Amino acid sequence: MAGTARVGMSTLVSTIRGFCNLGTDDYTLGTSTYWSDENVEIVLDRHRTTVVRERLAEVVDHTGGGTIEYKEFRSGFGNFEETTGGTAIFILENAEGGDLATTLYSVDYANGIITFGTTQAGSSRYLTGRSYDVFGAAADAYRVKAGAYSEAVNFKTDNMSVNRGELIKNCMRMASNYAALGYAQTVNMIRDDSV
Repeated sequence: MAGTARVGMSTLVSTIRGFCNLGTDDYTLGTSTYWSDENVEIVLDRHRTTVVRERLAEVVDHTGGGTIEYKEFRSGFGNFEETTGGTAIFILENAEGGDLATTLYSVDYANGIITFGTTQAGSSRYLTGRSYDVFGAAADAYRVKAGAYSEAVNFKTDNMSVNRGELIKNCMRMASNYAALGYAQTVNMIRDDSV
């Protein structure tokens, strides 16, 4: 499994590498060398939330002289997979469901902030995309690392002691730390008997 990740995942893969100190050839399990970009992507994909037509929150900007602009829109999610190479992974739509041209706005994928070049005059904007819980993924990666070290043994010689089991303890401690930072899933529910 020495493949590459999807192009839009490069920032997220780098984030997990930094969180978990992952090299590209830390160890081998079976025929897979860890951690290829594809290995990191697999862990990230286990922590993916598919956002479908989320109504974005408009940020009102009082520009002075009584003028109000609506250029910034915010998602309740962050750490989105980027749209690159012509693949529509991150899509903005108007209220009627029409796609908005990517030339109209810029995206802060990490924070889920979309900024338009011109005011949107209070129009509703909707987002479809893939958001990732990077802390949950980092916790998962540390658990995988702990499993890889499961055969590490402690040993002593006449003049030294090597406690390789501490690697496992450290991995599990880091997994717990990152798991505590992960975000809880929320679901919007609508009663069908009230509409």
